Amino acid sequence: MSEAPHSEYLNPTIGADVSMVNRRTTVLAPDDPSALIDLYNSKDLILSPFHGLTASRLRFNFIWAIESQEDGHEVRHVLCHRRQEPTPPRRQPNIPLLWDMIGEVTRDDFALSARGVLGRSAEEVREAPMASGWLQQRPNKMSDINWRALRLSIRTLTDSIPAFEVDTSTLLRITEEGLPQLKLTWQGFIGETTDKHLPLFGAHGDRRIPTSVDDFPFGEAFHALFSIDLYRDPVTGHHHLTANLIRLIRA
Repeated sequence: MSEAPHSEYLNPTIGADVSMVNRRTTVLAPDDPSALIDLYNSKDLILSPFHGLTASRLRFNFIWAIESQEDGHEVRHVLCHRRQEPTPPRRQPNIPLLWDMIGEVTRDDFALSARGVLGRSAEEVREAPMASGWLQQRPNKMSDINWRALRLSIRTLTDSIPAFEVDTSTLLRITEEGLPQLKLTWQGFIGETTDKHLPLFGAHGDRRIPTSVDDFPFGEAFHALFSIDLYRDPVTGHHHLTANLIRLIRA
C-alpha cells in the first residue's frame, strides 16, 4: 500500500479554534482503497483514556485512515493505530482507537434525547439522524486533573494531521470560567432513529434514551466512549474534528 509523502508546515499559526500541523506526518493516500476501514466491524479495537492521549502518542503509531468516501472525495478519516511489525505495511491492518472520558453532560446546547438535534429537515433526519451534547468535568479533584489535559490532547491531535487548517470548535470549547468542554456527536445510519438507536445506557447496560431535556440525569457521571474523526467538506475543502459518540454509559 502506498503512502502519501511526508508533509511539513513551517511557522504554523495557532488559534483558539484552528491549528496547523507543525511536524512531519505520514498519512494514507486518499485514493488507496485498502486504506478504507469499517469502524463498527473492525476485528480489533484499542480503548484508551482521552486525557492520556499525549502519553499515548509514545505508544501508538497514529494514522488517519479513510472510513468513508462520497462522490470521489474523502469525507471522514478515523484516528487509528498501525503496529510496528516486520510485516509489510500494506498487509498491516488499521486498528481504530476508541477513547474514554468520564464527565457529566451540561444543559447548555443539549441535544442528547429522543428528539435529537432540532431544526433539521425531515430528509436530513431520515438519512442521518443526529444527536449531540457537551461533556464537562465532574466536581472533584481527580476529574479536574484529568480534564486539565484535554486541550493538550487536542493539540496533540492537530499535530498529527496533514498540513492544512483544522477547525477544532466542533470538538472543544472553553466556558467563561475557563473550563474545557468536549462535544459528543452521534450520527446514525439510514433507517435508525434517535428515539430507538441513540447509544445512551444505564450502569447495568440497559439502553436509556431520555424523551427530552427534562428526562436527562444531569449532574451524574458518565463514561463517554468515542472515536476521533476528521471530516473534509467536499464543497469547501474545510476540515474539522469531531468526537464520534459510540456509547454514553452511566458510571
